[in-house]
Amino acid sequence: MRFMKYLLKGTFPKITSSTGLASIKEIVEKTRYPVSKGMLIKRFGWRLVEIEEGKQARLSTFLENLPSKSYKNVDDLLKDLKSVKHLD
Repeated sequence: MRFMKYLLKGTFPKITSSTGLASIKEIVEKTRYPVSKGMLIKRFGWRLVEIEEGKQARLSTFLENLPSKSYKNVDDLLKDLKSVKHLD
């Protein structure tokens, strides 16, 4: 569907309604916490996130650099993501 829109308009539609950490939050807040880094990669690593306007990346790119631990909630995860990748 996204590729069809790309062919028609010449640009890929946004994946989430926001960019940066807010884009990541939209995806990872849909899981049950606590959750391990490994489970996050397994469940969401394949998903694309909006890093900035018009720039997308796989979530695994960011999750792989996190410490191996269990995250209590989405805010705990986002705090570590921000410190590792310096996302806004």
